[in-house]
Amino acid sequence: MANEHNPKEYRILDVCPCSFDHADMRKAIARVCTASVDQVRTGADAMKHIQQHPYDLVLINRTLDGPMDGLSLLAALRSQAVPPPMMLISNYADAQASALALGALPGFGRAKIDDPVSAQQIRRALSLEEAQSSVRTA
Repeated sequence: MANEHNPKEYRILDVCPCSFDHADMRKAIARVCTASVDQVRTGADAMKHIQQHPYDLVLINRTLDGPMDGLSLLAALRSQAVPPPMMLISNYADAQASALALGALPGFGRAKIDDPVSAQQIRRALSLEEAQSSVRTA
């Protein structure tokens, strides 16, 4: 469920070649916050979208359509003057370690999309974790 105490609508880019996975990701995000979620299938399209829109979070699948994979996209985005917050979506620990080394936030795999830890990682990436903690203690 979205956070009723935080009325902000977030803008999230889901870089994922699969419509089924994108639908699952939209549901997972909706449980965490109110967000506009755009989907692109390639690294090149992601780069264009990020130049045109500010995103609060970019979720990047490890495998993408086209010549650029998720880690290559992370590296390309990391080289920008102000890179957006990014997370790799992959079930592979080695890919997650590579993503962290490239400056990504801790991500999760599609197999764990409904896991409470994945929701917590999205909340932290959007700086909602601290806000929810302070609301609970208030």
